Amino acid sequence: MFPSRIPSTSPTSSIPSFLGGLGDLQRVEGSTESWQWVINELKRCPRDLAMRGETLFLHKELYRSMMPAAIRTALGLSATYCLLNESNQHVMFQAIDAEVFDLLQTPSLSGVDIARAKNSGDDGGMTLIEELARLQALTLYQMIRMYEGGLEQRALVDLQRGTMTTRALQLLRRLRAERDNDHGWHAWIIAESIRRTVLTVYMFYAVYSIAIHGFCIDFPTIAKLPVSTSPELWHSGDLHPSQRWSNETERTLAYEDYTEAWMVSPHVTLLPFEKFLVVPCKGLEGVAAYSGAVL
Repeated sequence: MFPSRIPSTSPTSSIPSFLGGLGDLQRVEGSTESWQWVINELKRCPRDLAMRGETLFLHKELYRSMMPAAIRTALGLSATYCLLNESNQHVMFQAIDAEVFDLLQTPSLSGVDIARAKNSGDDGGMTLIEELARLQALTLYQMIRMYEGGLEQRALVDLQRGTMTTRALQLLRRLRAERDNDHGWHAWIIAESIRRTVLTVYMFYAVYSIAIHGFCIDFPTIAKLPVSTSPELWHSGDLHPSQRWSNETERTLAYEDYTEAWMVSPHVTLLPFEKFLVVPCKGLEGVAAYSGAVL
């Protein structure tokens, strides 16, 4: 279902078309019921954080011992987003612009930086969970900008696509480089939150690319991103022995393999993030046909 083939273009067709025929700002909407469902799932993330303290990619227990400043601020701005009106819209986007600027000033660690820090014992001033918090906050801000902002906000989201996806991949590499012997449930939640955040960043820009350009430029990368084979652990709590967490932490499949494996496996009711991953490839009707569930 992912339209990943790039159509032939004119020299100017790579410029995003934000305006309709009458010069009005186009809404980012899905061309099918399935794509609209995915967009709606993304749009609700800031509201979910404000109202429920969690999102598809941010577990409510993730920051149980320490909440980084980036998430504290994102929580406040997400609450403001829930109360959005003409009077506070300008100040909210002004605050978001300032936060995005600040978050982008601190560079993400590259693979070379990670290796040097590991050898020297210097963490570079930012822990793994702090870097995750910054990416999650940026992702929430880009969602608000995209779905509620004007032309300038949407243009910024488009311009920052490369930075966002690069940071997402660097965080994933850092997770792989910094795995330690802590195999408890919370360590698994951190790793899974990173995987889910990276997938959400790419899915966000994939949906945007399809809505604006008609194809997904990042599909080859999305296809290789890791997906946990045990999403139910997200909801289980710290109920299992450490040996099981050690095994489960390593169990992932590439996204394309995960969706293909899902088609031939016994199906039960899809968990929210599972459905978020499967619908873009199989569609709502395909998911209903394979799972026998009413969606």
